[in-house]
Amino acid sequence: MKIGVSVFQNRISPRLDQSREVQIFERGNGASATLHYRASIHWDEETIPERAQCLREQGVDNLVCGAAEPWMEEHFRAHGIRLYSWVSGRLEEVLESLARGDLVAPRPQ
Repeated sequence: MKIGVSVFQNRISPRLDQSREVQIFERGNGASATLHYRASIHWDEETIPERAQCLREQGVDNLVCGAAEPWMEEHFRAHGIRLYSWVSGRLEEVLESLARGDLVAPRPQ
């Protein structure tokens, strides 16, 4: 399974639409829950639909990000990508939660 993480300065980027980098990790097979870094994608002017298509082409199944409007989430779901939106924190801590399988994606109030 490949997981994309929207990153800004070693933290989860606060807004998906303003994010300029997604780091891609792959979960180890079998009993290993280790996440292995695979690549970084850097965006400039790409639209949300273009970003969703790009991640799908990279084989990303899940995307961890900060704030995402419902219409943005729909574009990723339409490409078969599950979103963990409204996540915040340091990249290292979020990756540890992902590896343990206990990442909770809060919903805005």
